[in-house]
Amino acid sequence: MDRMWVLERAHGKREAMSRDRKLRESAPVEVTLTGMAHRGPAVGRIDGQVVFAFYGIPGERVQVQLERRRKKFLHARVVEVLEASPDRTDPLCQYYGACGGCQWQHIDYAAQVRLKKQTVTEHFARIGKQTVAIDTVHTPSSPWEYRYGCEIALSREAGFRQRGSRRVVEIEHCAISHPLISRLLAALNEMIRDGRIPDLWGRNWVETRIIPRGGSAKLALILEGVRNVDLEAEPELRTVLDALTTISEAVSVSYRTPSGQVEPFAGAAMVGIELMGKTIQFPPGAFFQASVEMLPLAISRMRELAAIQSHETVLDLYCGVGVFGLFMAEDAGHVIGIEVDKQAIVAARQTAAEWGLRNIEFWDLPAEKVTEELPQVDVAVVDPPRTGMDPRVLRAVAGSAPSRIVYLSCEPSTLARDAALLHEEGYRVERLELFDFFPQTYHIENLALFRRS
Repeated sequence: MDRMWVLERAHGKREAMSRDRKLRESAPVEVTLTGMAHRGPAVGRIDGQVVFAFYGIPGERVQVQLERRRKKFLHARVVEVLEASPDRTDPLCQYYGACGGCQWQHIDYAAQVRLKKQTVTEHFARIGKQTVAIDTVHTPSSPWEYRYGCEIALSREAGFRQRGSRRVVEIEHCAISHPLISRLLAALNEMIRDGRIPDLWGRNWVETRIIPRGGSAKLALILEGVRNVDLEAEPELRTVLDALTTISEAVSVSYRTPSGQVEPFAGAAMVGIELMGKTIQFPPGAFFQASVEMLPLAISRMRELAAIQSHETVLDLYCGVGVFGLFMAEDAGHVIGIEVDKQAIVAARQTAAEWGLRNIEFWDLPAEKVTEELPQVDVAVVDPPRTGMDPRVLRAVAGSAPSRIVYLSCEPSTLARDAALLHEEGYRVERLELFDFFPQTYHIENLALFRRS
């Protein structure tokens, strides 16, 4: 039975690929776009069927090339604009449309912000069953060259992946990334051309992190792979690591082992990131926000919304290297940070010691374990992954009876879902602010203050 299921599934995939190939070879179709979907495409209808059209804008009449057919919708891309929106602009990047990193460079930035606000309120209405007002949208000083981290794929060229594909698009300059990342892209492509880095067929990539230091910038690089990096089974990957060590700005070169651990290869195993006049210890491989320029403002707003008193206990859940809890320890009586990444906890404890903080502790355990061990707190700060909070964890946090919950989310749909669950636990949204950490894309960071009613 299992074998038959596998064979039937494989046959179904082949049929779908064949249908999609015929779609891509079909003549373009005219469609009027009426809205914007969450993950970047505009929305229209063809013969009553929903079509998601990438690189379109609501209000436009366009010709689209159909790409994929699914049971309830079609995927397409705009190939000709017949009636343009006043919000349409020329993309700055020469790779736009081939590279999948940006979705909205064809949209004027003010309109991008408006569309992101609209998306968030729609998610709260549809998923959270709540009407919310967005109090403000914080934007960066420039919508370009803001990214401090990315994944650079390695194939016959170095670059980013094509939308909806594993294919690597050669990139020499990224308009939304820190200039040092563009220099790294150019250097990696030169190394591939002269043979210092072999063709890795897109199976490996370099996780790249800019490390701000005293007005300058350095690099922390991690070689990753589909099956992680096994230097014994794939000795050619040692050649790649050797090549990465020749990049002068690289202060740390590591690789992810088959067990999932980040192993230092050359340079520092722990690097210091300068933030708001202080140094945060950071182990390459741990999570850190990609928009370092906007992070200080987010931290300040979180502290202001939390309004922590000197006698209060604060929970910092999904704390990573402890950034939020470390700064809130300056306001609180006691802070508890919880994080599953063991190396991130080591870094957080080291930073706390270097700052001379005695009122903060870090627990090395999965968020799901808080259902068993969470004490009563006054304020909860949560910054979960894109999937949001596990309902058991959310109820455990509510059960610890904080009067305020400060929730930072990179995914408005899961924030809206969790807002509905928190409403059941007696919490209401008192304030909602957006931070545009990622201009030229559909992504938006959401900061919500929930207060127990």
